[in-house]
Amino acid sequence: AEAEAGLRCARWVARAVRLHEYSQADMLNLFPALLEAWGNLPRGRTDIPGARGDRSLAWGFHTEAILLWYRDAWFAAVDEPITITPDPRPGFGRGGRAKSESAYVWVLEEDAGATGSLPALLDEYRHDDSDLIASEIKKIEPWWYFRAVASKSFLDVASGVRLNAREHIQRFSMRLIRAMRDWSYSKGAVSW
Repeated sequence: AEAEAGLRCARWVARAVRLHEYSQADMLNLFPALLEAWGNLPRGRTDIPGARGDRSLAWGFHTEAILLWYRDAWFAAVDEPITITPDPRPGFGRGGRAKSESAYVWVLEEDAGATGSLPALLDEYRHDDSDLIASEIKKIEPWWYFRAVASKSFLDVASGVRLNAREHIQRFSMRLIRAMRDWSYSKGAVSW
């Protein structure tokens, strides 16, 4: 009975949810500056994959993971490179179906939890026009383990102002996603 319920759930997910998959190789291919930042980890490139071999670059480089989704699902065909323009044309996803661009995108980590209604929580912010909604946005601390994990280009673009936030649940404006795309893709500005 449990296996049957699991199979029904898997079939529902396959029909109701469009999943996006990518690999670390995809990240490195589109964002070669990740190699530089990866090398700046305190233990070098042994921090990823880690002692158990269970980490990928997406563990810390969330922007680039989000940008792979943006490119593949919203901006361009899967095999089309990102074209940098101030105001990109509407994108097409798999199968050539036109996508209308939402103003905002919510990103939830797999370990995010909620004790109440998640739709009600998200609905609380429907009139908020912030480019980023996140918890505990603050300057990074000098003792932060990942402080040095950035490309030189990122440090130049950031101009000394570096922030981080809890990333369990965040909302990004499409305007911010396009700016992140320009920083990461065209300028090689990547950071943990």
